[in-house]
Amino acid sequence: MRRMVHEALLEKKQVKGEEMNKPDRILISFCIPTYNRAELVKRCVKSILEIDSREIEVVVVDNASPDSTEETLKSIDDARISYYKNQTNLGAVMNIVQTIRRARGEWVFLMSDEDAIVRNSVEEIIADLSTGDLSDFAVMMGNVRNYDGTYYYRFENARYSKGDEAVCHVGFSHHYMSGLMISKRHIVAEQLEACSPSDGMYPHVNLLTRAVVKGGAITMDKDMCTVDCYEGRISYVEKPNGQFYFHPNNRFEQFRVFTKIANTSIENPDLRVGMMERLFFQYLEMSTFSWEYVIKTESIRKHFGVDEKTEFDFWTEAKRFSSRAMEYYEEIISDPDIRKRLEDSISKKMLRFRLRRMLVRAPIPEPVKKIVRPAYQKMTRLRAN
Repeated sequence: MRRMVHEALLEKKQVKGEEMNKPDRILISFCIPTYNRAELVKRCVKSILEIDSREIEVVVVDNASPDSTEETLKSIDDARISYYKNQTNLGAVMNIVQTIRRARGEWVFLMSDEDAIVRNSVEEIIADLSTGDLSDFAVMMGNVRNYDGTYYYRFENARYSKGDEAVCHVGFSHHYMSGLMISKRHIVAEQLEACSPSDGMYPHVNLLTRAVVKGGAITMDKDMCTVDCYEGRISYVEKPNGQFYFHPNNRFEQFRVFTKIANTSIENPDLRVGMMERLFFQYLEMSTFSWEYVIKTESIRKHFGVDEKTEFDFWTEAKRFSSRAMEYYEEIISDPDIRKRLEDSISKKMLRFRLRRMLVRAPIPEPVKKIVRPAYQKMTRLRAN
């Protein structure tokens, strides 16, 4: 029923040049959800259309923008563009889902409308897809650079076998959408149908993690795209005050979804416990340190529309997250030995979390620093290993 409703809300718009015959084989569909960013999405699309290949398409789904997005994209004369416009705004999650549904390519290449691809790198990938046998792989990802030249993501050149190896190395990652490639045949229709704004997360992270259970993953130390818009601009979020993605309530929903996937998809018990422990601390920190940073940093508050008067108590949220997580483990982990191992391991490592908070909270006297900071650094290195 959900799909029928969404299809009724989606209207195909013809763009210049689209009457030309399209190729029988499309290797990559560049999927761009957009809202109210006419000039930015135009720049994003044009960066893709510079690629000298007829085996690509650009799928843009406009989430009922009130600006000139439709007229701007219709003015581009290229048969490789498919432009759709929702008759009503579906929210960020379902707009991303719409772009994936409309993709005809063998691979989905997700892009935020504010970014640009790195042409040479993508052309090399197209050549590899045309000549190499990559049918065993479900996900490919490369480097993403920030607007200031620093790396948002940077990867090593590696290949991971499907299942535990790929899930543990690349699953639950790549929270930023741009530059992520997922094999279309590894995206199960039922998973798209199950996507909902109430998940508190963007759907691509869920889809890539589930994909590498059945197919391998490739990471590349190669710049795939650049994050060209951040400072001084307002983000496109589903709800005001950043409640959609960054708020602790939604971070916990993300934690729930990923923990359930880890519990059901990772076969090796040691790896399963290790991944669930990693997810616990990752989302505990996002719910506390990261949210506190968003609230206190003016430029980020403005970008994501977060109210400067937002109330937040660090330790109250930390205790709330931990309590809810333990209740959730009781619900989904049927093996009492696995559950006890996980809870004991988390309990022992909470000292690091408390110590990190102490070091960040306020200036520390030099005599204390000499004792505490080296110990914290040593524990951090151990955790990284």
